[in-house]
Amino acid sequence: MGSLQDRIKYKGQLDEEESTKIVIALAKTLKRVHDNEIIHCDVKPMNVLLKYPQPGKFYVPKLSDFGMACWMEDLWNERGVGTWDYMSPEAMLDGHYIAGSDVWGLGMLLYTCLMGTCLFPNLDLEVVFKNAHKRDRSTRNFHHNSMDWDSIPSHSARQLIQGTMELDPGRRFTLENVLDHEWIKKYL
Repeated sequence: MGSLQDRIKYKGQLDEEESTKIVIALAKTLKRVHDNEIIHCDVKPMNVLLKYPQPGKFYVPKLSDFGMACWMEDLWNERGVGTWDYMSPEAMLDGHYIAGSDVWGLGMLLYTCLMGTCLFPNLDLEVVFKNAHKRDRSTRNFHHNSMDWDSIPSHSARQLIQGTMELDPGRRFTLENVLDHEWIKKYL
């Protein structure tokens, strides 16, 4: 057993089929977690363990490390709980964790799978907090402005990532939207 982070380091970019299988498994897991009124708060490749049932068979992605998880009714009221590189804007800037925060993390994870690298490695936390304090709207947009959209393999994969990483949490995809997306259905 290893982590998804280890697999990405070893293999680099994962192909669309492998990435889709990972997203399907994690979206279903997160759906069950959310149905039980829990938010994971730290969805990232390092927290996805890969169980290899038999040689030659596809591994089973397992979400791990619920150390930052919170109840939906008893949310964290603190900025910066989780891993900055995969954290949603509302969690990063406002300390507001919602089910959509996990969907954002899933979108970041998908981007990392397809690109072989994290979009925002080593964010400068001092700059983020300084801008958050000023409520500078450009800080909320730096996520999308930094993305290398042209390198995402297919248009439908880009659409899925954009939907999961919608800056407005009210417009962000739900896990049901993720599982019903055309890119996902292509590999079911």
